Amino acid sequence: MEFDAADEAAAKLREFSYPAEIEADMQALLESVTNLDVDEVQRVAGRLSEEMANGV
Repeated sequence: MEFDAADEAAAKLREFSYPAEIEADMQALLESVTNLDVDEVQRVAGRLSEEMANGV
């Protein structure tokens, strides 16, 4: 993940508000994106995807 692209993605994610049930995971995702931690981004994104599929 390129640094500028990561900053842009994080900025877009910060524009939204999220349900309390996923707020901690969204914060973890933003930190992972900011830190360019691709493995952690994928792990947290997978967890978020499952949570959203379950109606969160």
